Amino acid sequence: MDTSRASDSSIVKNRPARLATAVVLVVSLALRWAIAVRGGQYYWSDESRYSRAQAALGEFLKGQWSQGLQELFRGADHVLFRVLALIPAGAERAFWGGAAPTWFGACFFGLFSAGILLLVWCIVRKTEREETAAAWACFFSAGCVTGLYYSRHYFPYDASLFVFLLSFWIGLGKTRPLRSWTSGLLAGIGYLVYNGYWSVGAALLVAHCLFRAENVRGFLIRGVAAGVGLVTPVFAVIALARAGGVDYLADTVQFSRTVTQGDFGQGLRFVVDFTRESEGTYAAVLLVLVLVSLVGRRRTRSCSRGASVLWVGVGLLLLGLTVFFSDVLPRFVVYARTAKPLYLFLAMAAGAAITRAPGFQHRWFRWGMAAACLFVICANFAQPLRQQFPLDFRVQAQRRVEVEAKRDPGVALGLLNASVFHRPVFAREIPKYEALLEAKHPLQFRPYVYDGYTQAMRDEFAAHDFTMRLVRFTEAQTWKDSSPGLEKALQNDVGLVRLRLTLPNPIPAGTSEPLLVTGIPEHGDLLCIEYLGADRARLFVDHWNVGLVRSEPFEIGPGQHQALICMGSLLPPDATPLMTSFDELKRLRDRVIVEWDGKVVANLRTGLYPAGHETIRVGKNLIGGTTAGTSFTGTVETPMRVDPRAILSTQPWLEATGAAPNLTQIEHEGAIQFSFAAEGLSESTPLLSMRDGERTLAVSAIRAPDGVVCAVSINGRVVGRSERCALEAGRHSAVLLFPWLSSAKAGAGQLEQALERRACVLRIDDHVVWRADLAQLGVAERSRAPVRAVAPVVAFGSTWPIDGGTEKARGLSVADVGRFAVNTRLLNLLSSTRSEVGEARPRSISLRFSLPLEAIGQQPLAWFGETGAGDLIFVQFEAARFRIGHDHWGARPQFTAWLARTAAPVGLQIDFHPSAASNELLRGTVAVLVNERVAAALEVGMYAFTRDNWVVGWNLAGASTASTLFSGEIQEVRTDE
Repeated sequence: MDTSRASDSSIVKNRPARLATAVVLVVSLALRWAIAVRGGQYYWSDESRYSRAQAALGEFLKGQWSQGLQELFRGADHVLFRVLALIPAGAERAFWGGAAPTWFGACFFGLFSAGILLLVWCIVRKTEREETAAAWACFFSAGCVTGLYYSRHYFPYDASLFVFLLSFWIGLGKTRPLRSWTSGLLAGIGYLVYNGYWSVGAALLVAHCLFRAENVRGFLIRGVAAGVGLVTPVFAVIALARAGGVDYLADTVQFSRTVTQGDFGQGLRFVVDFTRESEGTYAAVLLVLVLVSLVGRRRTRSCSRGASVLWVGVGLLLLGLTVFFSDVLPRFVVYARTAKPLYLFLAMAAGAAITRAPGFQHRWFRWGMAAACLFVICANFAQPLRQQFPLDFRVQAQRRVEVEAKRDPGVALGLLNASVFHRPVFAREIPKYEALLEAKHPLQFRPYVYDGYTQAMRDEFAAHDFTMRLVRFTEAQTWKDSSPGLEKALQNDVGLVRLRLTLPNPIPAGTSEPLLVTGIPEHGDLLCIEYLGADRARLFVDHWNVGLVRSEPFEIGPGQHQALICMGSLLPPDATPLMTSFDELKRLRDRVIVEWDGKVVANLRTGLYPAGHETIRVGKNLIGGTTAGTSFTGTVETPMRVDPRAILSTQPWLEATGAAPNLTQIEHEGAIQFSFAAEGLSESTPLLSMRDGERTLAVSAIRAPDGVVCAVSINGRVVGRSERCALEAGRHSAVLLFPWLSSAKAGAGQLEQALERRACVLRIDDHVVWRADLAQLGVAERSRAPVRAVAPVVAFGSTWPIDGGTEKARGLSVADVGRFAVNTRLLNLLSSTRSEVGEARPRSISLRFSLPLEAIGQQPLAWFGETGAGDLIFVQFEAARFRIGHDHWGARPQFTAWLARTAAPVGLQIDFHPSAASNELLRGTVAVLVNERVAAALEVGMYAFTRDNWVVGWNLAGASTASTLFSGEIQEVRTDE
């Protein structure tokens, strides 16, 4: 008799087994929700796929269906997971207005993890024809720690495995084409939820075709019908992706080439090592039970051993596929996540086998087995349940820092290892310290280092103690650039943020969206824009646990806008040279000032929490704490870090500090070029004012009956007047050459010679209207500025640096000013929208920079692309030498030859060769120039990028041993587009 024909009534019922299964399911779900609530979301870069679902939902709600589909289907990586994620994303908007706690989505996906256990019970119950074995299989599966610790993250693994098991369960029974087609359809969906489980789908479909098939004809019907069902959802996704302008097949091929982060040729060793360090003794117990079943002769009722052997066969087939494509045909590296299903099938086999174990009929055996397993399970579960992640540790550290700073304002505190390690590079040469807070780093939970790390890296992690610590230093010398992993506690060095943005179209009147978010949960601040209508908006600041402070309404419109945001929390610490040199900046500590298209629209006083650069998000709220939406639904292009002194200017985004204008074809920081409108001049209008330490310089325009006279003042005393200028209506350009603006050494060029002669020149349009010598002005002893820690403050249309005056000439602007060096450090952490890959990228990029003194380790020079598909060009220091490296995501870094460290500026020329297609790797050359000569070069292959997703001086993705910021000075950035 074929047992598959038996009715459900043939299954041996067991009420205590059902009750035990219910308890296991409830406890398992509670554990998964508990681990999600404890945090850890967004620790892994792969979790950003959930954000893409949130962004796609925002596009759909605006009626932008094409853009939403592009967001969902761009890239072949687990496309239906992003579709599935629309459910929790929609619930977040419904219940929290978009500002949901991060654990909500993880709790949703935890339902699939618990659902797997329910399906295990259903499947084993049907294959074994009894509920006792099903209950044990559910219990053993729930005890696998590999089924627990992923539940805190936004990962597709459990959802995919749930769909695969559902497909097998539906396929059980008499051979019917529709049943097999449905089973194949669900298997295709499971593959699209997580592509990495293709081997799981293959193993279960083979099992579906073979398990209790009536004959060869039945086997063929099952195979053909399941195959048709398998490709059905794949074709549907291809069609939907094409409707959104995405080539899904090409993306699939490209994505399949990225499964390389690890070791080929070590698949079997990997599984053995991972089993030892994850399940450990528990896996050994399950394996013994299975072996006892295989060699035993005892039969239970009418069932043969074939049902329990099923899961052994599925597991062995899955293991064989895994090892074959890692060791024999090296195509896919084995990860912990791809090995995870092996333990589920082992648990199912053990559950089916335990009822045949000698002594199972005795109660003492069953209770003893359950108690022993519970003891091992509790030991395995303890560490992941206590896990703490860098962001959570920083929350605790910030609270402690505030307490320590009040107790001792001069205390030297530091954070050790409170970051994500993409490679095992740890702090070294650390001064003596006292630990104030400690917590295990997530990677000290050993199963975590089996996802994306090589064997050598795992050995390195095992050899070091990299516990996260907040420490108080006991030695005077506390900071060394040579210590990756060691950072100043909660450092503030961003200054201001300049945004170039486009508002959503149509304007979502009556809603609010985040522009800039700083800080962490319970200690954060949010600057949001509230849309009052199609042409009006206002800004508000939400200081966590305090409330809102709103600006006056202002006009908005279509097209691109520029905003410069000054938040006191972004300013450097008061003890830095910049803040100690310019007291005016300290007035901004409790203020939020925003200029929108050249007009101050917000000048708000509010409390602000300290915020390190790693907590800044533009257009994205990851900390909650407000009723505004989660994301800015417009577009943000190239947010930039701006020198904080720029707020002292009338139009802060037009920086003059450290400028390099063009004067007689010679670029130099000793001159400033600006423009003004003649119509904006009053009887006495400040054009420019500057303060350099104790020295002040001001240039004013005085309107006379027959023209304009410019007056030059030093320390409040007029030292010179220009000739009278007859200015026509319209804009006019001006150049001021003054030695105080220069810190350069003497040279042979025309401008250097003029500075050495102590020349002071003011030129309007093409006419020199004033010329003098510093000696004539009575300040010859200060003809050359000493080497400074900071550059002078320069303001246009204001006397602010001198006497705190307000703006008087709105028409002033900077016409031709080179970038302030630090402005090249773009904060592209933030854009909630991404440009499509195309040919709109620079053909070449030229950098000029000076090396930081005494630094060792690795520091970023330029980042291209995005997480998972990006490249980092960095500089590596060692003693008296340096070299340039290229880190291509998923590959080993490559380096130039070592070069002698130099105090002279170093050049970097990156030339990109034309690419045949936008989805191919870019080929290029990186050349290092010392003394204007090529000293070393690299041939590189890079992921495609656009003009909007490359930055200078920052390591945005963190997928490198390089630090976050370049600590030297980037003097020049040029592109050829």
